[in-house]
Amino acid sequence: MFFSRIIRAALGRFRSSLKLRSLIYTVSLSGTALVVLGGLLSVNIGNNLFDTRTNAALKESNKAAEIIENHFSEANGYDIAQLNQYLSLLLSRIENEGVTKKRLVQFYSTDSNLEDRQLQSLSSQLWPENIKPDNLITNLTSKVQSITIQLNKGGQSVPGFLTGQLITLPGNHVFKLFLIYDLESEQQTLLFV
Repeated sequence: MFFSRIIRAALGRFRSSLKLRSLIYTVSLSGTALVVLGGLLSVNIGNNLFDTRTNAALKESNKAAEIIENHFSEANGYDIAQLNQYLSLLLSRIENEGVTKKRLVQFYSTDSNLEDRQLQSLSSQLWPENIKPDNLITNLTSKVQSITIQLNKGGQSVPGFLTGQLITLPGNHVFKLFLIYDLESEQQTLLFV
C-alpha cells in the first residue's frame, strides 16, 4: 500500500514535469551511449594491442634469425665446439636484444644422424618444461610461424606467444629456433581498460 502510493506519486510527478522527463531521458541516453562506446573502444584497443604485439614478436623473431645468419655468414670452417660456444653466446644475446622485454629462446638440433648430433640443443634457463614447441608448431620452414600459448607464471595462467622457424648453420646443421614472448603486461593493460 505504501509502495503503491510512492509509485503513483512518482508517475504523477514524471507526467507533470517536463524538466524531470528531459533529465531522465538525457541521463538514460547518455548512459547507454557511454556503455556502448566504452565497450567498442575496449574491444578495439584490445585487438590493436594484440596485433601490435604479434607484429613486434614476428619482427623480433626474424631479427633473431638474422643475427644468427649474420654471425655465421662468414664461417668457412667452424668446428662443433666453436658452433656450440657461439650458440651459447647467441642464446643470451637473442634473449635480451629487441624492442620488447626479455624473451625465452630454444635452439633445438634436428641433425638426423645420431653420430652427427654433437651440436647441443640449448634453452633459456626459464624455458617452461610444459611447453614442447615441436608438438605445438609442426612443419617448420625458414619462415616464422607462430601460435598463442598459455604460460604458468607464479601459479597464474598468463597469455604468451610462441614463434618458430628453421635455421641452417655452417656444415648444414639445421636447428629449430623457438622464441616465447610473455604477454602478461598486455593482459594487465587490457584489464585496466
